[in-house]
Amino acid sequence: MGGLAFSRGALFHLLRNRVYLGQIMHKGVAREGAHDAIVDAELFAKVQDRLDAQVRRHRSKAHRRKIKAPLAGKLFDAVGEPMSPTTSRGKSGKKYRYYVSASLQQGSGPTDADRVQRVSAPEIEKVIAAAMERWMPKDNDPFGLIRSVRLRDRGLQVSVGNVQAANIAARLADDETILDRTADMVTILLPIQFATRGSKQKIVPVTSRPPQPDPVLIVALRKAHCLLRVERGLPVMDTAPGSPYDRNILRFAFLAPDIQRAIIDGLQPLDLNLEKLKRTTIPLAWSKQRQALGFAEMAAPCSGEQIS
Repeated sequence: MGGLAFSRGALFHLLRNRVYLGQIMHKGVAREGAHDAIVDAELFAKVQDRLDAQVRRHRSKAHRRKIKAPLAGKLFDAVGEPMSPTTSRGKSGKKYRYYVSASLQQGSGPTDADRVQRVSAPEIEKVIAAAMERWMPKDNDPFGLIRSVRLRDRGLQVSVGNVQAANIAARLADDETILDRTADMVTILLPIQFATRGSKQKIVPVTSRPPQPDPVLIVALRKAHCLLRVERGLPVMDTAPGSPYDRNILRFAFLAPDIQRAIIDGLQPLDLNLEKLKRTTIPLAWSKQRQALGFAEMAAPCSGEQIS
């Protein structure tokens, strides 16, 4: 086409092309052509040896990359873009592994604020490995049977090959669902939640989420109660809060009791942290608070109790 730099693939094609030796290829066999050679046969042979050595080296590197990033070539974001493994180093020099959408790796900015285009590699590999070990307990390679993993709004869409649906169905957790099945492949919805706290990203299965108390959020909730005192069952404030921060967090004392207890127990939604709560308009109605803050429908509220 002209006007562009040769790509790696185009250069490889040129350097392998036997037309320059005066030959033509027919059904995979090199035959002498009617045209003259423009490249010396000895030079051409040396170039092929160099290319063959590079192919072997690249295959070895690809194998090592597969071991370090077992979801390479199998992980896709919500719009179908491949998510490739990449690394970065923190200020301390520690290396961090991620899977990043192709457009983000190529320098394009995120087009949708809600679209996940970067995930922690150890986190997502741990979640998928745990699910595969539960679904296929006799398989020694939990990633070997995975055909693809795609990020969805409700979790991960995991396609597993060389398996019968009946063998997996009996081992599914309550919230896991078989989306599709063929003679040799099953696609399962694995519900997860994404959350970022500080510099750490968490990917937690909805079905087996352990309590995760947020110390910063708990301290703010306790301080909100310290700004009030209870008199005859009613909250009383003797003095106005002394800082904008105190005025902001004072609202936390009026959260529904079950919401406050969930925060203390570490059972709040994964994406609910202090910064988000400070930015959120908190409704007066407890039912609307649960909806605004992303809480699932909870049991009937208990009587108000002091958080101290």
